[in-house]
Amino acid sequence: MLRKGYYAYTGSAIGKGAVSLRQRVARHLRKKKVKHWHIDHLLTCPGVRVTAVVACVSKTNRECKINKVIQNIRGASVPIEGFGASDCQQDCASHLVYLGKKDVFDAIVDAYKSISARVKAVRVS
Repeated sequence: MLRKGYYAYTGSAIGKGAVSLRQRVARHLRKKKVKHWHIDHLLTCPGVRVTAVVACVSKTNRECKINKVIQNIRGASVPIEGFGASDCQQDCASHLVYLGKKDVFDAIVDAYKSISARVKAVRVS
């Protein structure tokens, strides 16, 4: 059972079947879908909702780099070893990070900016 609070998940829209970042995010936001990845199972659980999407446009895969920066945010911890990291290239413990009960939207955006990423951030209602 996961603790109540805010979580960050890092993933990539690069790879087989990735038509576009917009389409990948839209798919993740749908409740009804075929479940392929860890995040699909989590996002379809009752009580789980996406509060924001933060992304960067890049020709290279930066998910592990940003994941490591997010894991260094004060109070961050790994809730499930290996979550979303089955194809991880940098031995990340998990691509899901628990960030506590306080909204950390700005800290996540700052984490993206710290890797010189062209950041796109949207709060989801």
